[in-house]
Amino acid sequence: MSWAQSVPADLAIDLSSASTHPTHPMGTERITISADGNVEISEMDSENGRLPQMTYQLDEAALGRIYSAIQDHDFFTLKESYIDEAIDGGDYARLEVTANGQRHVVRTTNIRQADFDAIAIAINREMPGERIIVYNALHIEEYGEAER
Repeated sequence: MSWAQSVPADLAIDLSSASTHPTHPMGTERITISADGNVEISEMDSENGRLPQMTYQLDEAALGRIYSAIQDHDFFTLKESYIDEAIDGGDYARLEVTANGQRHVVRTTNIRQADFDAIAIAINREMPGERIIVYNALHIEEYGEAER
């Protein structure tokens, strides 16, 4: 299978997360992926301290799995924003995808959204080691669930 058959030539993915407080020292953590499988990963916190920025190369199968998750979870039909206004503080996750001439951005703040979270998990699964985007909704079970 060639790259052209597995993903759109204009595929661009940007997954990020940050505190809702602009002065939080963590800053924004980001993974960007292009159609050729090139990945840029920002500096990020880990259990072992701060990890430096890095680049990474996805193979065709890994990129195909990520794009399949985007399609399987109908990313382009998700609302632009899901938020739990009752939670003060916390963090957000943002996913921007361009494919086949379409660009769509979705942001979740302090809330679970099953399809969004499944795509984020699919992206994280293909990243090396501790180089994943972590946001509260992925691990705080008390967070509510947003419908599509």
